[in-house]
Amino acid sequence: MTVLQESLDSVRAVGRVHHTEAANITDIRVPGRRRSKAVPLELSDYGCQVASMTKALENKKELEEGHVILAVNGEPTDGAQDARRALRNAFDDKRDEVKLTVWKAPDDFVFPDTAGEGTAAVGENGGQFDVVVQEAMLMTESERVNVKRIVCRLEGGAKAENLKHICRALEITPKTKKWNLAAIEVVLKQKRFRQYDTFRPTSQNMTLSYDRFYESIRLRELPQFPGEYEYVSYSIRQLVAELIKFTHDPAH
Repeated sequence: MTVLQESLDSVRAVGRVHHTEAANITDIRVPGRRRSKAVPLELSDYGCQVASMTKALENKKELEEGHVILAVNGEPTDGAQDARRALRNAFDDKRDEVKLTVWKAPDDFVFPDTAGEGTAAVGENGGQFDVVVQEAMLMTESERVNVKRIVCRLEGGAKAENLKHICRALEITPKTKKWNLAAIEVVLKQKRFRQYDTFRPTSQNMTLSYDRFYESIRLRELPQFPGEYEYVSYSIRQLVAELIKFTHDPAH
């Protein structure tokens, strides 16, 4: 993999990377034509860092978690919101490939605004929370992986009333449905919910095929109906109890 000069010039021009760190910038080309239009990677809320990616990208062993997306197809990105927009547009275009200009930050580098997964949570009165939620409101349903995980087996799913109860369990003041969805995703990401395997389905379960997913959430075979099974499911009261238990876990 080589570093293209125009990539260095473009990211320096917007003040993203100091010249002494330029050796850590790389252009990575990933397949653009895919069956799904969904972006095959997810970014943390600040720093444009890669938080996760599809198995296909992971297996290429070029793009890494923690890489910072500096430009998409040569267009410099300005924050996570702009990077998500550029990625969505790039993969919607059905090009043969998408060029990602990425930067591998030094081990001792500290991002100035880190409110993503694994960082200290930003309280509602901290001023930054609304900013983070506004960015998260641009996420698609498939990008809200934490929300999807908690509502996929919830009676009534992501209906407005359920979301209000979930917000209160996470100590969020409910607002509009769209805002609630984004706020829930932000808080669960901050608290590293993806690593919390006590809750079923687990994050790993959510990546399985349809048949394997349902196998993973079986509870028991129904004695009166051989071959039929009871599966994990939650009432809103049960889910709220699970979320409260999660928020009081010392590890989160």
